[in-house]
Amino acid sequence: MTFAEKLDFLMNITKTSNSALAQQISVDASLISRFRRGERQPSRSANYLKTMSSYLAQRCTKAYQITAVFEQLNMMPTAESQIEQFKILVHQWLSGEIGNDTETVSEFLNGLSNFKFKNLSLLERSEEPELVMELKMDGAVFFGEEGKREAVSTFLTMLLSDKIPQTLLLYSDERIDWLTGDYSFTKKWSALLRKAILAGNRIKIIHTLSRNLDEMLSAITQWMPIYMTGAVEPYYCPRKRDGIFGRTLFIAPQTAALTSTSVDNKTANAANFLVTDKKAVSALTDEFNDYLSICRPLMNIYTPGNQQEYQKRYSLALAHFDSAEADTILKTESLSMVTMPSATFEHILTRIGSTEKRNILSYHKSRTKTFEKNLLLHQYYEIAALPDPVRMKKGELHINFSSFIIHDQELYYTQEEYTAHLQHLIFLLENYENYHLRLVSEEEKKDYLIYAKDAVGVMIVKTSLPFVVFEVNESNMTSAFWDSLHSVAVKQKSKNDRQLTITKLKAFILALQNAE
Repeated sequence: MTFAEKLDFLMNITKTSNSALAQQISVDASLISRFRRGERQPSRSANYLKTMSSYLAQRCTKAYQITAVFEQLNMMPTAESQIEQFKILVHQWLSGEIGNDTETVSEFLNGLSNFKFKNLSLLERSEEPELVMELKMDGAVFFGEEGKREAVSTFLTMLLSDKIPQTLLLYSDERIDWLTGDYSFTKKWSALLRKAILAGNRIKIIHTLSRNLDEMLSAITQWMPIYMTGAVEPYYCPRKRDGIFGRTLFIAPQTAALTSTSVDNKTANAANFLVTDKKAVSALTDEFNDYLSICRPLMNIYTPGNQQEYQKRYSLALAHFDSAEADTILKTESLSMVTMPSATFEHILTRIGSTEKRNILSYHKSRTKTFEKNLLLHQYYEIAALPDPVRMKKGELHINFSSFIIHDQELYYTQEEYTAHLQHLIFLLENYENYHLRLVSEEEKKDYLIYAKDAVGVMIVKTSLPFVVFEVNESNMTSAFWDSLHSVAVKQKSKNDRQLTITKLKAFILALQNAE
């Protein structure tokens, strides 16, 4: 059972309303409703999980309620069962399906930060795929995992042989032992896909997700090299499948289709059908598109391949995200662009000789205006580390979101620019009670920025080459990133904390001036 199913079961059997439980754990009733529908999942470290479990356990006062809970636990109730022991069991059961979101998010971000492209224009000789004989008939059948490897190799080689750029349609919720169980084949599969993208092909992929954050981010991480090309459109289906029947559809609409079906993950002897008949390929394409029609984008991906198109799409997405009215948390390696004073922003554009200075400056002023408007009603938390003054003097501190300004180089603060930015943060802290700056200890260099809005979405930006932006609206991923940041952001609450932060900023500015 999922967390949503377990919570719904406990609330139904104890006849607990959303508002009653929400009051006990000090959250809004709408959050409980989203938990029960599976639209949001708490992190394992959420401090209200134990309170929630205890409250629901205490409401199991009748024999039939206790018996029903023990049946779900696959345990027999005993006469010695005490309420405190019962609370512990309910808590362990309720939180059992919840992963360590903070660790999962960290692993994904580390992978993103450390990612560097290999030269995709040159495949290593060892990765060059051997040509597989093209089918001369309407199709063929391949059996088992080894058969699927042969079928997939043939499918992709046929695609490359046709030299007709098209959009590949990929979906599978079957076991992937055929891909992960043979490292040499995994390398071959990766080489073939990269070569297909170099040939101008694109990919639409429907990820198989079970509302499990670890599975989501793991799938994204595995596809990272392909995602970074900007040639992939990832989707997911919000509806649950029965988990009994598995299906694979790999389709090149103008060339061939590979399909298979299995029961209860038993693929050892499953038949894999590779077809080239145009009517059959068309029918399977329609099946994929029918499924795609009930799916949602897992994320939008922005890469600066075509700089003009990139600026247009990215600026529209960023403006739309900025305008969403919600509490906000932004974690950066240095400081956020939206809190940078306009004069400093203009100075940077002049320094780098931007040919789009007027338009970009106008856009920045528009973002700043939206930011200040949202501050009147919503909380804004910025998490950042003050750098070592010597490192700052050497010009080693990134300017975040710099890929929007210029896409083929990384930008760094001058001492004067960074000082002006810090002085503006002091102004915001002194004049906007909803603006919070959480200073954390400087970590090792992390080349990413996270911009999260509660129950809205999250933007994850790789701030070093190669630049890329992931815009995510899927609810579980959004809540996971939000929860991982929120526990750090909310530590600063009192006026004393605010004043202490201002004092630290002023002291750092002085230290920066005196650094050699």
